[in-house]
Amino acid sequence: MQQFIKGDALYKHLEDFYEQNIFTAPLGIKLTNANIGNIAIEIDITAQHNNSHGITHGGVIMSLCDMAMAGCCISVNSKVVTLDFNVNFIRALHEGEKAYAMSYILHSGKTSIVVEAEIYNEKQQLCAKARGTFCVIGKIIE
Repeated sequence: MQQFIKGDALYKHLEDFYEQNIFTAPLGIKLTNANIGNIAIEIDITAQHNNSHGITHGGVIMSLCDMAMAGCCISVNSKVVTLDFNVNFIRALHEGEKAYAMSYILHSGKTSIVVEAEIYNEKQQLCAKARGTFCVIGKIIE
């Protein structure tokens, strides 16, 4: 697995993607590991992430999956838009827990990329699994 060199332009873009994303930055998603074709991110689950049942809202989990999978696409220098997205919710996440998302590329072609993401809790229990297909619309760095 090829690792990024910190300071590299693509790695910097990846960091900015998580830190400056207007939609997801308020969720508190943090990049924890980046390799080419493989990304790990995490989030501290707080009260703001809850739904009316007192568990983490599905939209938060979907956003975490989407951000992990999009990061994989960035890691192979691809600017993408989502074509298809599927998520299976397996176990609830609760306030006070940390959630970890790991994603990896299944297929990286000229026009499409297929990525999977898995969300785990602190006990390393699988909480969600997602798969997305992304349309490549350009390169991040020419």
